[in-house]
Amino acid sequence: MEKLRVLVAEDHPTVREILAALLRSEFEVIAAVDNGEELLNAAVLHRPDVIISDILMPVKDGLWVRTELLCRKIEIPFVFITLMQVSQISPLPQSISYVHKSDVMDELIAGVRAVARGEVYLSRSFREWWGNL
Repeated sequence: MEKLRVLVAEDHPTVREILAALLRSEFEVIAAVDNGEELLNAAVLHRPDVIISDILMPVKDGLWVRTELLCRKIEIPFVFITLMQVSQISPLPQSISYVHKSDVMDELIAGVRAVARGEVYLSRSFREWWGNL
């Protein structure tokens, strides 16, 4: 079976390298970029199966890139990795997942698989927060 092709966007070099290494254990990492403009260009060029993106990045943020891709009729599932509070995150459309950065090592791969199937995925930190509402 062919590996899912993933694109990583993270502005911190060390975190980007860790994410790419973790993902390579299960997926084909086709590119790893450090800002939203590079993410948009790489997504249009490579058409990955899933994008793993920090929300807050230089130039353009991950949410803006997703919106721009949809405006161009390019629908790629996103896994957003973030330290943001859950209350700051928008409602969850299909094929978007949120993985808190504190949960990345344990849950990023599950989040990628879920969005590739068209599902929504929330990592433990977000599930716990929403369970306390």
